[in-house]
Amino acid sequence: QRMVARCVREARLAEERKRARLEQYMRVEVRLLLERDLVKLDGFWSHHELPCSFRLRMSRDHTGEDLWYEAQDLLDVPRQHLALFVLHQRKTRQTRFKFLPQQYALRQHLPPPGTLADSHLVVLCVVSRGYCPQTLRLEAGIDDEPHDIKQWTDELCLLIVKYFCPTMQKLVTLGCYYVHSQESIDVMLADGNWFYTKLKPFISRKEVAPLPANASLMCWEEFSHLKPKEVLERVVTNSIDKEGLYSGDIIIWQPKPRLPPLPASSITAPSPKATAPVAEATPSLLPNDAAAQGGGQTSSEGTTGVSPCPLGDEEVPALTVKDLAVRLASRVQVCLRLHSPEAPWSPESIFADGLWGRALAAADELCLDGGPPGRAKP
Repeated sequence: QRMVARCVREARLAEERKRARLEQYMRVEVRLLLERDLVKLDGFWSHHELPCSFRLRMSRDHTGEDLWYEAQDLLDVPRQHLALFVLHQRKTRQTRFKFLPQQYALRQHLPPPGTLADSHLVVLCVVSRGYCPQTLRLEAGIDDEPHDIKQWTDELCLLIVKYFCPTMQKLVTLGCYYVHSQESIDVMLADGNWFYTKLKPFISRKEVAPLPANASLMCWEEFSHLKPKEVLERVVTNSIDKEGLYSGDIIIWQPKPRLPPLPASSITAPSPKATAPVAEATPSLLPNDAAAQGGGQTSSEGTTGVSPCPLGDEEVPALTVKDLAVRLASRVQVCLRLHSPEAPWSPESIFADGLWGRALAAADELCLDGGPPGRAKP
């Protein structure tokens, strides 16, 4: 009887393991990102190990609409004010976000079987303008109603917006901005100070330097930073559709670089009879409104007390986003290994003591018998 009970128990455990494996195959992990997670990213785009606020276990047969209801319950935001975008790989080998249709099953958005990401989906949840990205609550003092972005169309475009500070040599993520594809790129600069509102927290934390008053900005598309020639400058007065931008694309704003100073050899020395030069004031990097609020002590060079980012030996500071991509592409990673002087030299885990074959086995037996040290005992 005990043998029969044992066989029955083992059969039941095997059936449970089989059912668990089948259920594991039928379920998928959904990693839900918010805009407040994206702003934690700095540097060029990398989709590996993106920070996420929620992890959900859902059936692969669930549809995008089911995920919308889950996001509504988690965030306490009406689902018509939410838009979901799934991370996928384009035909151009870019990994970007695209709109998640509501009628399709989640299994249709999974990567091919056998890849590292075939068991999870990365989904970006964007809330309508009018909500605070940090608290997900309606901001006070806004008369406009939130947008019904659940009914997304191909005429809308979601852009991930970044900013490059040449002074601090820092590339930060400002957030997400959705707009009609027929609008110009610079529409976000005049949309209720959206750009400057997103930049203000980074200036307060002194991660980037304050913008000069009436600064001119230029825009780049981060098509692929691995190839600097694919960091493309965009005409900000053209429409998003004309510049070939699609939902999920990444644009980077930066101040237009000033002309480099002339070399010392090209500057002629003034004659003794020349009049004394007049000191020319250097424009402050702090806007007028920020200076009125006491945004930092202005030094003799016109800065706001923000120290520029230290560079390596003989490293030229990057004036543009493309320069930054060129600098990163020209670097090489060097791996150093520290070996103890008391330990035997063992490159690639092979002891370089001149003992090979049978002599090597004899040395191992000697160590096991309490012989001289020098080789690790098994």
